[in-house]
Amino acid sequence: MNNTIGERAEMVDYVIEMFLDMYSSFNKDQIIRIDERRTTKIARNILIQANLTREKQKKYKDSLAAQLILELYLESRKL
Repeated sequence: MNNTIGERAEMVDYVIEMFLDMYSSFNKDQIIRIDERRTTKIARNILIQANLTREKQKKYKDSLAAQLILELYLESRKL
């Protein structure tokens, strides 16, 4: 991660623009972009520190990453 916009982020920007063109009742300020690239790695580290088995880590990794993304969103709303 070198603070550049990657190909997927550019695709997301394109989809957002298409969405806004289709639904004029929304504006760009209502779209919140969250950088979630590191959430899976953070979730994995949390589960390792909790001494969970690999099987349980695999089971809970995605839901914990989703929780972290939600927390990032909620924190962004506090500002």
